[in-house]
Amino acid sequence: MVTATEVIEFVLSMKVEALLVSLAGLMAITTAGIGYKNTHAQRYKLVVIGSNDVDVTGWCCIGLAVIGFVNLLTGASKSTRKYKMSFNKFVCLTVCTLLCNFCVAMTITEYKNRVVGGLEPSMLEQLKASVLGKQRFGVGFELSESWDFMQMKLLCCGVRGYKDYLELGGVGSVREDTLLPLSCCAMKGISPPEPDNVKQCQLDAKYGVTNSIFLHTQGCHSPISRWLIRHINKLSAMVFGTICLQALGILYLSWVGFRKSSSLFN
Repeated sequence: MVTATEVIEFVLSMKVEALLVSLAGLMAITTAGIGYKNTHAQRYKLVVIGSNDVDVTGWCCIGLAVIGFVNLLTGASKSTRKYKMSFNKFVCLTVCTLLCNFCVAMTITEYKNRVVGGLEPSMLEQLKASVLGKQRFGVGFELSESWDFMQMKLLCCGVRGYKDYLELGGVGSVREDTLLPLSCCAMKGISPPEPDNVKQCQLDAKYGVTNSIFLHTQGCHSPISRWLIRHINKLSAMVFGTICLQALGILYLSWVGFRKSSSLFN
């Protein structure tokens, strides 16, 4: 069994370029884990992109994990005596993974622009599918649970506002005259969900009260847009950090090669 001391000794014995590439690999794997396992992202994606659309961010995270694993193997192989990687192969693999990381970063950025640009009609479509599909809010349907989670976390209701539910005829989750899901009401506590005043919340929605303290009057489009931009920008920044580490490794190798060639001529 490998001990912590042996791991530390191995890391300290690594060459600078191998250490930089290995760190880039660890950063890529960490980024993939953060992006793929983010609880809010998993909950929100049904509302944002729907169940039938391609989850581009998820696939980019899987690609990042693969690239990170290759980087780790490349860095470790460069420093292992038994399986020491040749200089040319190391440079080739490092450049290839750098280009792959760059493509992932560009894909994530472009996807952010596309999703944010078409977010409102996409969310309206998902809300309509949930309400008209008779999905009882808070009763185990995945899409309606995603709406409940988002509306409680972001303190919002509907897409443009709670009137989106009124235009669809209400959710009817408890009685036929129920207009809004309970997640649109102000809560005493979230775990478990406990609305402050359900009756007043429904009445305020029915009579169009704009400054109700019992009802989330803000639509979810703006807060989810801000969250989505922050989430994807964080992933993009971490990917570009990975690229910088790899670029530093390549620059260091270039500098070492230049010094060696200069010493030969001298």
